[in-house]
Parts: sequence; C-alpha cells; structure tokens
Amino acid sequence: MDYNEASGIAQFIYDKLRPKALRPDWFDDCATLSGSRDREGRWLMSVTLAENEPLEDGEFWEELGGHWVIISPHKVTGEKMVCISRCGGPVLTVFEMLIDPNDESVDVRVNLDLSDLDGALYKYGPPGG
Repeated sequence: MDYNEASGIAQFIYDKLRPKALRPDWFDDCATLSGSRDREGRWLMSVTLAENEPLEDGEFWEELGGHWVIISPHKVTGEKMVCISRCGGPVLTVFEMLIDPNDESVDVRVNLDLSDLDGALYKYGPPGG
C-alpha cells in the first residue's frame, strides 16, 4: 500500500464519519490530510488544522489573483513581497487513524467534533475577508 492508497482510505473513512454536508463551510479549505508510516509499516493518517499566526510588523493582507496573500514589504526598499509559506501556529489534529496495509484494517484514534471549532482561527485571509 502506497501513500495514495492510504490517503484514499483515510479520506473515505473521514467522509463517512464526518460527511462534507455536516462540516463547517470553512473547514475543507483549511484542513490538511497527511500521513506517514510507523515502525511496523502501518500508515498513520491525520487531518489537521493550523492556527493562523498574527501578522508581523508592516505585513498586511492583499487579494491577488482571487486569493488572499500576506504582503511583507522589504525592510530596506519597501518593495512588496508575497509571503510564500508560513506555518508556525499551533496545529490541531481533528482526525487520526492507523491503517494496517496487510489487511487494510483501520483504527480511528481521534475524531473531534467540528461544531465547536472557531473557523476564524484557521481560515486563511484577513478577518472578515
């Protein structure tokens, strides 16, 4: 079983337990499905949310090509630069499962209720944007 097969199984099980229609409207844009193998060769798959970090001094949000980006002006020239990647905020695991590739058995270890989550903590873009 490769990563694509494991992620397909994880997505299928997650969709069964948390159907898209019952997930908050902001959730799928903010969630990340990822996985890795443990020492026994099983796949540990998880769905996580990363909290947005506060903007640094001088940074601001700007809509570019229909998407929100963080603009970080160059400290000397003032030239606008797009912040490509940033993820230092706390990460919340909302779903986690272990898949045994030998028999494709699944052990769901984490399955949080999404209704209590504050989307403003995870939704990328300016407040209210």
